[in-house]
Amino acid sequence: MHYLAVILTFFALYTATTLAQDSNRVMLAAPAFWCPYACGAQDETQGFAVEIALAAFDSQNINVHYRNIPYVRIQMELESGNIDGIIDSFKEESKGAIFPDNPVLTSYFCFYSYANLDFQWDGDVTTLEKYNLLVTGGYSYAPDIDAYVAGLPDRVNQLKGENVTYRGFTMLEQNRAELFLDDARLYEYTLNLERIRKAQNLGCLKSFSRGYVAFSSHDPARSKALAQAYDRGFKVIEESGKLQEIIEGYGFSSFYVPSYIKNLNSSTDQKPID
Repeated sequence: MHYLAVILTFFALYTATTLAQDSNRVMLAAPAFWCPYACGAQDETQGFAVEIALAAFDSQNINVHYRNIPYVRIQMELESGNIDGIIDSFKEESKGAIFPDNPVLTSYFCFYSYANLDFQWDGDVTTLEKYNLLVTGGYSYAPDIDAYVAGLPDRVNQLKGENVTYRGFTMLEQNRAELFLDDARLYEYTLNLERIRKAQNLGCLKSFSRGYVAFSSHDPARSKALAQAYDRGFKVIEESGKLQEIIEGYGFSSFYVPSYIKNLNSSTDQKPID
């Protein structure tokens, strides 16, 4: 009985210690091709959305392990609870996930082309019908665009997998598509790396999209606690100036600081959407 009591006591202490350690360690993931939002886990710069999440959790004494998972697998990994969260997910992409109040980034999408088209985006989706449109499969752009893509699957090319921005502009170069709706920062980042040549910007969507750290619904209590910890940490780094320092360190204006976009009022031309 004495030995049994010792073993049971050791097991209880070991379990408690493991759970305590686990509660202070978070597994977050993103595809590696989302630079400058989320880059390779082994890269010198991991992306400003990753840095924001790491800084927010660090202020709450929570350690983050960041890894890369291909886009086609990442939602499945989140739903099964193999990871705690996805960095930079739109709410329409991670349905059922648990989200904090504060976005980790904002993004906006523009139409690009190398062809000489009689086209300028004016908000009317019917004007897209004349052109071979290219989008990123699985993305949520705006309600009208999403409905257009879903309604005409044979008329819209949907790219999936890695390096979508580079591959998309390569398809434009090869005349395999006429218009590419892409994230403006991904385009600028890829252009600055001299991997693609400059394209015509034929207009941008009127709404910003807000990306969040999407937490797994597999363990709701844990994920709600993590979302709350992230929001507390976000407030800390925002008030200290760390948030703005991270974003401006990547060459972006403080206009794109997530909390600023979150609080845009109706008088602003470009409005945020989830």
